[in-house]
Amino acid sequence: TDSADNILKAIVSVDANTINAVQSVRPDLATKLIYIPNYVDISKTEARHKEHAQLTVLYPRRLYAPRGFDLSIEAAAIILKKHRHVRFLFVGDVLSPEVDELQNLIRKFPGRVEHITLPFENMSQAYLRADIAIIPTKHSEGTSLSCLEAMQFGLAIVSTFVGGLSNLVLDEFNGLLIPPTSEALSGAIDRLVSDADLRHRLGGNAQEVAKCFSKAKWQNAWTKLLHKT
Repeated sequence: TDSADNILKAIVSVDANTINAVQSVRPDLATKLIYIPNYVDISKTEARHKEHAQLTVLYPRRLYAPRGFDLSIEAAAIILKKHRHVRFLFVGDVLSPEVDELQNLIRKFPGRVEHITLPFENMSQAYLRADIAIIPTKHSEGTSLSCLEAMQFGLAIVSTFVGGLSNLVLDEFNGLLIPPTSEALSGAIDRLVSDADLRHRLGGNAQEVAKCFSKAKWQNAWTKLLHKT
């Protein structure tokens, strides 16, 4: 029988990192890989008001270590101690033992750390409340939807360079790209908290870059691929 790579006509990847990895070991198979990143629906973007007097750092994803939750807890403790006008908002499901770490942080900084869960269709509520978004993935990542949504709403982004995140964030242009360490994360957040001009510039550029990942572009790419195959 034919092997799987002979049977498949195309393999869709949401990030270029996967394609590059395959290219290095199976260049023959890499020719079948098609890059179609995730998208955001730009038509649903709501206008953000002026920055909040108490700057809000948003973690908009599942609260567990592979997504960088442990790094975020460590970084948050540093930032909250240094900057009294900053608060952290964690939005996503959390399981033990992460819940204990979160509760400890909430007790240590009362009124400045909040955890909520929101249905997917209501996530805009979180982005509208925030000024900075952190996407500190440690293990693997495609073109992160939470990163794209944060860009869509004009937030200043701090992201690790893991997986496909570097397909979305250009360091110092529409966000800050960092290695997956708590030291790098707290340092990047500190820069954005301390430098309003940098924060505003990155957020504005992020919103423009998000337009390159529109739903219409995603639909067109899939339509062309399906007609071709």
